[in-house]
Amino acid sequence: MDFTYDDEQQALGDAVRGLLARPYADFENRGRTVAEEPGFDEKTWARLAEMGVLGLPFAEEYGGMGAGPVEVAVVAAELGRVLAPEPFLASVVLAGGVVAAAGTPQQRADILGDLASGASVLAFAHAEPGARWVPSATGVTATPGGGDGGGDGEGWTLSGVKEPVPHGARADLIVASAAVPGSGTGLFLVSPDAPGLTRNGYRTFDGGRAARVAFDATPAVPLGEPGTDRTPAVAGVLDAARIAACNQALGAMDVALSTTSGYLKSRKQFGVPLSSFQALTFRAADMYVSLEMARSVTMWATMVLAAHDTAGSGDAGAVAEAASRAALQVSRAGRHIGQEAVQLHGGIAMTAEYSVGSYTSHLTALDHLLGDGQHHLTRLAAHVGEHAEVDPL
Repeated sequence: MDFTYDDEQQALGDAVRGLLARPYADFENRGRTVAEEPGFDEKTWARLAEMGVLGLPFAEEYGGMGAGPVEVAVVAAELGRVLAPEPFLASVVLAGGVVAAAGTPQQRADILGDLASGASVLAFAHAEPGARWVPSATGVTATPGGGDGGGDGEGWTLSGVKEPVPHGARADLIVASAAVPGSGTGLFLVSPDAPGLTRNGYRTFDGGRAARVAFDATPAVPLGEPGTDRTPAVAGVLDAARIAACNQALGAMDVALSTTSGYLKSRKQFGVPLSSFQALTFRAADMYVSLEMARSVTMWATMVLAAHDTAGSGDAGAVAEAASRAALQVSRAGRHIGQEAVQLHGGIAMTAEYSVGSYTSHLTALDHLLGDGQHHLTRLAAHVGEHAEVDPL
């Protein structure tokens, strides 16, 4: 398989890297940005919109660029390299992906157009306390007969709690999943100023933002046609987001490894560089092996997703398996590379001013965002019986 990017994809990566170099070339700038609300640089978000990055995965008729998963992966990796806090994964890939998958043509045009132009930030309120990375909703329930109806002839209200909701306190529009009586899981649009809506934002351990979002008979508008079980659509978007998150982790691991290698070459003990100690060099080599294994599986999973999107009616099970395989490998690699980077740097890695600790924290946050390694190992193990046995030689 050819894992190299073509000229246009390379140019996209170079352009995004150049744009992000302005606000995040100095790691201290990133620290100042995440210390203030809303936790990311609004000007950088607007510049990404001007470049077309925020509309990258959406069809052109909805204000997007009509690009595919490989282009999304290129952008995600560049964001990961500088730990850019902009909500590309949460707002574009997750929330925007749900709208693109389940919305009506008019909803797609209105919502995705505003997202692509940078006029709005979306949040996907799906995770629930006590539930772990499932595509269905149970903690929030939808009841017909209330609200303004959104033009469908029958209004809906939501009740329950969603947490954590990435960038939920800043979002201009919330896309929420909810249990619909007799119809499985539905999707709804909630205005940030809707009555009965409470949003309590907080800072996550890696400097990001999340919120506890509570609904109390809150008016909501169905996303797409009401009465349809949206569990398969949510599952597909979650798998696509997992693959994008793996690519973002690759960018972070790449920099963590290069930073560690540079430190071993420059830092001296007993009058010689640390890289002259064979045991430390072997540990750095093991970090490189972990990174390249994760890169290979992640790029393969990205290509599986791209083939699925191109086919239009591809095998969703194949995408789910590829996403879990990539997530498992990235989870193991991220833990290995992050811990080794901290240990090989010694005491300096424990300071907030040094970048290595922040990269390790971000890798951990990505690992837990859409399912950690143990979750995906269990997910893969559940389907082992579906594969044919290999005949012994």
